[in-house]
Amino acid sequence: MNIQLSTLADHESSRGNASQLMRDRYRNAITRMLQRSLCRYHHSLILVVMVLAGMVPLVSCSAEKLPPGEAVEQISLPGMEEMPDLPQPFGLLDRKQLALDLDGYLFDFSLEGDYLPLIWIDNNRRNFDQEAFGIYTVVGDQRQGPGRHSGEYHEALSSMGAVLGGSLAGVDKSNQNGYNFPKMVLNYFNKQDGRNVFYNFTRQIGNDPNNYENSFWYILMPNILFYSIADLYPQTPHFDEVARIVADRFFEAGSIINGDYNLRSFNFRTNEPYVPEKGHQPDAAGGIGWLQYMAYQRFGDNKYLEGAQAAIGSLNEQTISGMWECILPFGCYTAARMNAEQGTDYD
Repeated sequence: MNIQLSTLADHESSRGNASQLMRDRYRNAITRMLQRSLCRYHHSLILVVMVLAGMVPLVSCSAEKLPPGEAVEQISLPGMEEMPDLPQPFGLLDRKQLALDLDGYLFDFSLEGDYLPLIWIDNNRRNFDQEAFGIYTVVGDQRQGPGRHSGEYHEALSSMGAVLGGSLAGVDKSNQNGYNFPKMVLNYFNKQDGRNVFYNFTRQIGNDPNNYENSFWYILMPNILFYSIADLYPQTPHFDEVARIVADRFFEAGSIINGDYNLRSFNFRTNEPYVPEKGHQPDAAGGIGWLQYMAYQRFGDNKYLEGAQAAIGSLNEQTISGMWECILPFGCYTAARMNAEQGTDYD
């Protein structure tokens, strides 16, 4: 892959003054904030260390408070003065081109070499009567590939994440190299065993069914990815039907959980929470809330709004940080969006 760099050397002169101005404003704001904090919290060990390090100028706590917006005297900090406004050599990554190059690399079936290609076709036709595809979770992963587990050991997080990422970069994944990749992710919708939600695999791997339900985020994230992909490819066959089923299943799960997210996962085969002694994932409330609110946006059914309010309300009442992997930010986003759109007051 070629990484493109956009040099800023030609703009050094014009940007130098702007960089100095922004640096001065930033330094003034930080200085004033720390001065006031030092007066208010003069026993803070952190601020004492900063003062000793020369990061905060000593001021009298009895000094008159500065009115909002009034500039303070510029303090010269030797360490900062040594920092160049524009380091040389300097370049910015063209991140869109990098994303496009990576997408082309991941989805190229013709690559040859060690551990290549990184993608293969899964023709087991699990859950839907169509081809699926796999992308290695880790390059050279010995568990995966067309010759392992009949080619079925591949993760939705990798495959669906790559489809979503490429789409956001501008690639039409519904017509790439002769394949409709958004449609192919439907094979992760585990309907053959009655679970009827997306899982991280197209089927249970191994003989212990509990291992398949062992971590809620591995269930929530594929469904979040599906809803995101479905939003970009609304005309894809079965997407609307499957999105409705997913919404109903998570509404049902939220009703059974009933606000008690002191759990590790939810078993969609038996419709029971999985509550071991440790490894709880209370931020799952945020994932369910996100899915329910996106279903409300898609279908307009008030029951999904109620499901979202119940889940985000439970998240809002939690007194400890239950962040597990990457689900919590989806709950925070949903809470903020519902505050703006529904007049709620989640904090």
